[in-house]
Amino acid sequence: MNNLRYYLAWCTLPIMKNGRGAPLPPPDGHKSHQNLLQVRPETWRRLENIFDLKGKIDETILSWMDTHVPFNPLDSSEIDVAEEHFTLPCPEIVDISLDMLKRPDSVARMVPWLDNLPLQTVQSAIHLMFPATFDWGFSLVNDTDNLDKDIFQYFSWSTRDAETLAPSQNGRNLVTVAFQPPWILSSQDIKTFSECRSFPPFRKSGNAYPIMLESQDRLWAKIWDVCVRRRTRWFVLTSYTNWVFGAFSEGWSSAFVTDVYAYDSCNPSIAECLTFWVVSAMRIDRSACVPKVPEPLAHRLLPVPIPAKRANLEFGSPANSDSNWDGKNDDVESSAGVQSNISDTASYESGLTGLMTPMNRESSRRSLRDPVITSWLADAAFTALEPNPPANVYETVGPFLPERPHTRLGDWLV
Repeated sequence: MNNLRYYLAWCTLPIMKNGRGAPLPPPDGHKSHQNLLQVRPETWRRLENIFDLKGKIDETILSWMDTHVPFNPLDSSEIDVAEEHFTLPCPEIVDISLDMLKRPDSVARMVPWLDNLPLQTVQSAIHLMFPATFDWGFSLVNDTDNLDKDIFQYFSWSTRDAETLAPSQNGRNLVTVAFQPPWILSSQDIKTFSECRSFPPFRKSGNAYPIMLESQDRLWAKIWDVCVRRRTRWFVLTSYTNWVFGAFSEGWSSAFVTDVYAYDSCNPSIAECLTFWVVSAMRIDRSACVPKVPEPLAHRLLPVPIPAKRANLEFGSPANSDSNWDGKNDDVESSAGVQSNISDTASYESGLTGLMTPMNRESSRRSLRDPVITSWLADAAFTALEPNPPANVYETVGPFLPERPHTRLGDWLV
């Protein structure tokens, strides 16, 4: 590459049209209402405040690019040039054919458009400028815990061995590039995401139930969860058509986000923004740093207590029913242990001639002729049948004696 600075400034992403099988996108200025991410309010999610980076961020990006990206040919003797490709079209420098890229009709079909165009170009540019980063690159993450693979996936800027190491090994994943199809993440959706300035708490004071998350809240929660689990404070969100760049604070309670950049933006271009974001995450040559914000010391020193992956609940076979009813209407009573003394001759046509109250085979109620109840009645001090029952039921019991507990020996019969 003879003039890398010129190329990164003027290369643009080609327009990506949706495939024939893709759902229709919403009208301009409307949300898709299809971004149904499977996230819910959590007590351990720390995000509270979201700050905008608009204004000086564009000047910062362009200033860094002018200072650190060379206008002259680079010495490529330290890297394998055959593995580096600049695939974004640029006037008078690169002209590529998009015949091999199929129009996407799913999130999986978006992968070649992102991987082979902007991500490959930025990766090659960083390798040429900083040969020590040759072991780093973009790769699609196969996240088995991602319940939203049909509408949400992401790349990671990481070392080649990052996926084989334990997630707790910090520094192996530095940037998360999350993407959704444009019919899911519409222009209005990503604009609302960028303009969001706070994240709702788990529960408001005095409320018994958690606060329901809106569409932009669910998207923020999804990105926060992914970044925390992978320990990547720098992130990018894109639908290919639109791009947003952001970062989280050291204690994960605050976020910083840019305005929305269109795919064909210039001053800065998408390639310039993405290059600057990656080198900032790697802390190369006075690039950007995440601003400091007031946070509890525990948030900065202690890891986020994210619980382990919820295992799928396995339910055992239901216990056998005590009923022997096989579903026939003529033996419902016998299977339930109940008999009815309705006359066999009774019918709905001729009228019911017998008593309809069912009789249990083994009644749980004892008759008044039961020996236990008869004995209890005989020992009662009085009954409701007495003409003048005492005003104080304890008068008939006598004084309290240690060998005779002071009890009520004759409750009124109702």
